[in-house]
Amino acid sequence: MNASTGSAMTFKIKAESPADQAYRLAIQGGEFQIFATGEITRGDAQRLREFAQANGITSAKVYFNSPGGSLIEGTSIGEALLVHTATISSIACSDLTD
Repeated sequence: MNASTGSAMTFKIKAESPADQAYRLAIQGGEFQIFATGEITRGDAQRLREFAQANGITSAKVYFNSPGGSLIEGTSIGEALLVHTATISSIACSDLTD
C-alpha cells in the first residue's frame, strides 16, 4: 500500500452575492455547485457529507479536479453520492488542467 503524497481533498462552494443567491434559487432550483479539488484520500467521503450538511446543501452538482488517489475512497465518494440523493442530486466531472 502506497502512502498518500498529497493532502486531503478540499470542498468549496462559490461565494454568493444576494443576486447570485436569487439566481440559484429561481433559475437553478436551489442547486449548489461544489468544487472538489485535490488527491482523493481516506475520509474524503465523510468530509463531503459533513461539508454538505454544514452548508445546508440539499441539491448540488459536484465538480472534481483530482489527480486520482485512493480507489477505495473514490468508490466510497460515489456510493455516498448515490445513497444520499437527498443531499447530492447530480454529479459532473471536469478536467481543469491547463
